[in-house]
Amino acid sequence: MSAAQTMSTPSMLESALYLASHGVHVLRLHYPVGNGCSCGSPSCVVGGSDENSRGKHPVHAGWLDSPAPDANALREDFARVAAPDEPNIGILCNKLSGILALDIDPRNGGDATLAALVAKHGPLPRTWEDRSGRDDGGKHIYLRRPVGASFKGKLGTGVDVLANKQAVAPPSIHAATGKPYTWTVAPHECPLADPPEWLLPLITASPDAPKLSKIPAEFLTGAKHDEAVEW
Repeated sequence: MSAAQTMSTPSMLESALYLASHGVHVLRLHYPVGNGCSCGSPSCVVGGSDENSRGKHPVHAGWLDSPAPDANALREDFARVAAPDEPNIGILCNKLSGILALDIDPRNGGDATLAALVAKHGPLPRTWEDRSGRDDGGKHIYLRRPVGASFKGKLGTGVDVLANKQAVAPPSIHAATGKPYTWTVAPHECPLADPPEWLLPLITASPDAPKLSKIPAEFLTGAKHDEAVEW
């Protein structure tokens, strides 16, 4: 478990402010409610066509193109959820945020796919990483998103490339298990890493060599903290 979570688990708002202080574009997500979702859709329930979206999809329309909320905007937005309920939170992964994530799903062989790639090409750099609340070894590995490139949707079997989506972030609650997502390497523990050279041609679809994201270095190294949040 990350040092960020050896103490009591922070609230969703505290977690959102913490991520924002590290330059992360935070999204307010719906949250699980019994066998359904706070969105209230009859299809977003256990056994429904959108069952896998319970507590995982953004509340606001246009979230892919929306500006990153500042601390005051996050507080106002989260205040719309009546206590004791708390929203889940997500990390925007697209060209605006400068972040992408590898989504490793061991149910579909993602852990084996990643292990084979690492054995062939070498390890991934130390970077932000979280563990799914599904509690089966699933995880997100976050990297700086190169600009000027289009991206494949998959790295391989069981490994999705989240480059124009969002990733559910800690300490969000997984609808199927009721357990939280947790950080194994939190943003304050290391900089957000660049993708290794061997990975770029495997995840990008454009012929031109991609350039690295232009997120200010003080955010990626954790040197800038507009909101100091104790975990």
